[in-house]
Amino acid sequence: MKRITTYASFEVRLSAEDPARIDPDGRREELLVNLRSIYPPAREALGPIAFDFDHRPARPGRPMPMTPSQYAQRATSSAFPKDC
Repeated sequence: MKRITTYASFEVRLSAEDPARIDPDGRREELLVNLRSIYPPAREALGPIAFDFDHRPARPGRPMPMTPSQYAQRATSSAFPKDC
């Protein structure tokens, strides 16, 4: 993990970070609409988070503890209260 950054809103996040890192083919306006269709206002109000990984492979003889997909699922499922 290189960096974790919290933003006040999706709009602020998309202004500060390269939107192509979310969807290389998506336009900024489309991404904003799509993010807000997935996450209700209560979740956006918690503050969108951007993760920056260094994407290094595991060291020889030391496997990764979980796949990137498993990590993302675990991180997103525990990051928000159940009522949001």
